[in-house]
Amino acid sequence: MSEAALDERMSEPPSQVMIGSGGCVRRIALFIAGTLLSALLLNAALSILTLERVYSRSLLSSYTVIGDYHVEKIRRSLTFGKSLDRFSGLDRLLAAIQGENPEITKLAVYSPERELLLSLGAPMTATQDADRWPTAATGTVVVTHSAESYSLTFPIVSAAEDSTTGELQGFLVLALPKALVGAKVAAARVQLATTCLLTGILAIGLLRPAIFWLAGRWHGQALRSRILGVTAVVFLGSQVAFSYHAISDFEDCYIDDVRQESVKFGELLRVDIDRILDLGVPINKLVRVETLLNDILGNTPELAAITIVDVDKRPLYRLESLATKTVAGGGERAGANPRYQIDLPLAREGKPVGAIHLDIDKAAIDKVRLDLALDLATVALVSLMIGFEFVFFLVALDTAAILRAAPDTAPAPVRTGAFLYAFAMAVSLSFLPLYASQLAPLPGLPRELSMALPLSVEMLLVALGLALGGHWLERGDWFASFVCGVLLTGIGVGLCSVAQTSWELAGCRALVGLGYGLAVMSTQTVLVSLSAAGNRASAITGLEAGYYAGFISSTAIGGMLAEKIGLRAVFVVGALLMLIVLAFACLFLRSVGRRQPLPDGAPVVAAGATEASLFSLLGDREFLARLLLSAIPAALCLAGFLYFASPLYLSEAGISQSNIARLMMPYGLCMIYLAPLINKWVDTVGDKRIPVLVGGVLGGSALLMFHFIHSPLVFVGILVLFSISGALSYGARLTLVSESAAARRVGISRTLGVFSSLERVGNILGPLLVGSLLVVFSVTAAIGTIGLVYLVCNLLLFLLCLVRGPSART
Repeated sequence: MSEAALDERMSEPPSQVMIGSGGCVRRIALFIAGTLLSALLLNAALSILTLERVYSRSLLSSYTVIGDYHVEKIRRSLTFGKSLDRFSGLDRLLAAIQGENPEITKLAVYSPERELLLSLGAPMTATQDADRWPTAATGTVVVTHSAESYSLTFPIVSAAEDSTTGELQGFLVLALPKALVGAKVAAARVQLATTCLLTGILAIGLLRPAIFWLAGRWHGQALRSRILGVTAVVFLGSQVAFSYHAISDFEDCYIDDVRQESVKFGELLRVDIDRILDLGVPINKLVRVETLLNDILGNTPELAAITIVDVDKRPLYRLESLATKTVAGGGERAGANPRYQIDLPLAREGKPVGAIHLDIDKAAIDKVRLDLALDLATVALVSLMIGFEFVFFLVALDTAAILRAAPDTAPAPVRTGAFLYAFAMAVSLSFLPLYASQLAPLPGLPRELSMALPLSVEMLLVALGLALGGHWLERGDWFASFVCGVLLTGIGVGLCSVAQTSWELAGCRALVGLGYGLAVMSTQTVLVSLSAAGNRASAITGLEAGYYAGFISSTAIGGMLAEKIGLRAVFVVGALLMLIVLAFACLFLRSVGRRQPLPDGAPVVAAGATEASLFSLLGDREFLARLLLSAIPAALCLAGFLYFASPLYLSEAGISQSNIARLMMPYGLCMIYLAPLINKWVDTVGDKRIPVLVGGVLGGSALLMFHFIHSPLVFVGILVLFSISGALSYGARLTLVSESAAARRVGISRTLGVFSSLERVGNILGPLLVGSLLVVFSVTAAIGTIGLVYLVCNLLLFLLCLVRGPSART
């Protein structure tokens, strides 16, 4: 957007500028209110998904303990010489299990050959998941699920007392309805929906009169600044209020659920101990009790410790979880919160002999609460960014009648279109390498290269899309090219959800890359053609800010959704979001750039451009130097470091998928908010080679440094430095190309198309190079290596600049 032109128009009285009209204010208030409500609904949905995940895990943990408890009973009987198919009391045991747990809908016992021996409830046969059932060697419980139920499969192993493994005798399978979780979630859903509705009504009730009051007192640039301020205050205030109540409600529900499940575990333990006590065994002479204690703690991460004490409250048996530590010594547990304690008395012949103490791990509760708080804070930040994007767009739209009267403000809707497109396209960006690692690899290729292939194929097709876009724009309309890119991207993203092999994923990402190349070339060309030469670097950076705003918002949301709905479902979400992009394009972008005069400067397409003149670009030494020593190394590092190596490094460091997305956010934030400030300085620099060289040296040095000093915190610092590097060099590099003698000969769109296409060679090589290095070296060593390549290339470019002298300005 031409800031000078917009500021001049916005400084006029309200009678001359639509921003002061009631219609404009209503539209701005409506869009901001819609974005606010969408953000609150997303917050509510994330809270529900978190609760559902926690409740599901708690349910499965609970019945894992119950299943293990009864499998142990069966195993003890088998040690006396019985075989499972001749277990005469097996039917009574299954009936007892279902009697104690009526919510279990199906119970079955299978032979080692997966043949049904006995079942209760609905008929059960060996399922298609039988090949995933546990073995005697692993001894682990396998959980499968259908649309209606969960199934837990337990191995039944006969073993001598001194054996760690034994002969597999069969399987116990129990099924639980998912409605057990659904009932709990439904109650929370009503509570969160009420909170969301009340918060939204209050926020919108404050928002609309505040904007009208501002419109009556200010106009022009002052009005826009105050609208942004009001937007920030209302968005953040409503999000904080909602998040506070949502987290409080979540904590209450979660602790109540943990207490209920812990009581159930304690009752299992008490039944066993009471049975032993009734045999006359003293409480300080219990045997095999540690096995059950360990089973309960191992399957219940919310429990910190279980202690059995005598009547004088002296600890007799105590087992603590490995993940958490509580205050040792038992006793009264002085100073502890009763909310996190459960006490079950033990008695013999009606006389108390001791108690079972279960300590809930407050740190585990706080961790889940913190994860939810981070999710809600991320949504608040993303919704604020989206709100700002719409404010910029609406102010520009209503200020100067963009589509008809003021072509100099057309970049505003183009930027918004780029933002929405990037938001839909990049929803899987933070986990794509991890998703690729889960698919069947290519025969004969190392796993690391198979992981890199889909991203490299995508980058290859981006280059092809940029080249095709450049030729298309010589003869056709940019809007048609953009819409074609949106359609191809949407189809490719949707198909990623059903990919089963690396080849299939590579084919899907090829469609995504081709669509992305067409979309970027279209928006970039129309923006350059409608921007004055003196503002071109800032205009390009503004467009990049729109793309990066979409990338960062979508990456953050996609990472959170991936943990809650699964990786494949996130691709479906991205494909559906492309429908919104199409709707926006048809409503607001169809007329942008049509029948409008171009500003002074080089033409988009040179009148005498020929294929021969395109090949002449490759003979232009300045063109080649900027391409080979700056653009390609920068693109190599961007794809290799940010898109491929970063998720792998953070995953290896134990960072969750949601936090991987959050830790990658600083790059986009810097490109959105810091890059425009940097490029105001870049526009004032007469020799654009200076910011290109400074940015390249900074980026290469930062990545090289990561080889020697690395941690998740250092990663964030390196990411910021790398983003500053890109902000310095990207706009300046494209400005040099668009203002060069080569652009005069061939035309801006064709020159930028060829340059951007060849630049993507770096994007193609980046993942492949890093993947090849990972076969031998660590992730940090691979990142340092590509940083060294980038640094050396920029030093060579610096030497070449010294030899050639000052840059010629066109």
